[in-house]
Amino acid sequence: MKRHLFLTGEKGVGKSTILRLLAASWEGPVGGFHTPCRPAGEGKVVEVRSMDGQRRMEAARFSSPLHREPCNPAAFEVLARELIWESCRPGCLTVMDELGFMEAELPVFPREVLRRLDQPFPVVGALRQEENPFLAAVRAHPQVEVILVTRENRDRLPGILAKRLYPIGEEAAGMVYKEGKLW
Repeated sequence: MKRHLFLTGEKGVGKSTILRLLAASWEGPVGGFHTPCRPAGEGKVVEVRSMDGQRRMEAARFSSPLHREPCNPAAFEVLARELIWESCRPGCLTVMDELGFMEAELPVFPREVLRRLDQPFPVVGALRQEENPFLAAVRAHPQVEVILVTRENRDRLPGILAKRLYPIGEEAAGMVYKEGKLW
């Protein structure tokens, strides 16, 4: 069984919601990052945030629907990188929500993500539905399984994926799956 699970699917289908549910059901520590958006004037701001919300950094400020303004490299090269390695330990689940175009061309972060996927501790994440060499390398990693989220399967996936994470988590930290949660 592959160690890391990445969700993909159209925007707004529920990938981040499923990842939040998986993180909430994981009884061990949860680390990594998520990239929430918030409105800002005529555009929006994307942040890199730790899963507990205690650490954050602005990643990009978009003024157009094309979302092609440059990102703040430090949000990924420093903060997100620190967060994925801090959570690389027995019993900890690492979340990477989401990987996409902003960080694809950075010099360090994509390489660090691939190095992190070589480690034995579980990662769950979301992959933007687009093509670039970084995302292709994540999809092709031998320990990554990519799962398509659709409106038809999104309500069933949290329970199915929590059960799939159980053997990985048990292997990493002696956790067991019972009563719909990881213990």
